[in-house]
Amino acid sequence: MATFSVEIEVGDQQGERWEKLSATVGTKSALAWAPREVLEGLGVQPEKRISLRHLDGRLIKRDVAQTKVRIGERTQTVTVVFGEKRDSALVGSDTLQEMSLQADLDKGTIAPIAGAISSP
Repeated sequence: MATFSVEIEVGDQQGERWEKLSATVGTKSALAWAPREVLEGLGVQPEKRISLRHLDGRLIKRDVAQTKVRIGERTQTVTVVFGEKRDSALVGSDTLQEMSLQADLDKGTIAPIAGAISSP
């Protein structure tokens, strides 16, 4: 799996407070992940607990919530996983797609999807 890092911002659900994070872009993951302490510090509370398949094949359970994520000039409310101590901040393929973005693994960058209309 090819990965690279990108700076993102995770915000509260109103988009009033933000925290910058260095996150791995992982095309084998679907969702965005952020440290639990960052999300809770922003006032984001878990909405439900889901089962996820770890890259090593293990089935794990993590809390998730809908909150704001900003990558570059794009901001979107997406599902964010509450990462535990050993979990890295991550941006997955579904998150990128929801934001009309795509990973260019050869260049190690994120770019708008060609022809996509950006949301306000």
